[in-house]
Amino acid sequence: MTDLLSSFFRSLAFTTPLLLLDLALLSGLPLITTVMLILADIAMIVTGLFSAFNNSSEKTRWFMYAVSNAVSRVSA
Repeated sequence: MTDLLSSFFRSLAFTTPLLLLDLALLSGLPLITTVMLILADIAMIVTGLFSAFNNSSEKTRWFMYAVSNAVSRVSA
């Protein structure tokens, strides 16, 4: 199961920033907005990764889920 999750998060870490960069360049967004968008995407992926591989407690997993959602709300 960890191999599947690992490959899933590796795929997300490489493909979604490239997709966002392509859409940002296509729409003509300013550079700072594009950078913040990609950084927020990477932060969401990293918190999801920590949440998926964390075995300590359910509270910690819910905390990481909340942080991921907060990052997505702030970046929107």
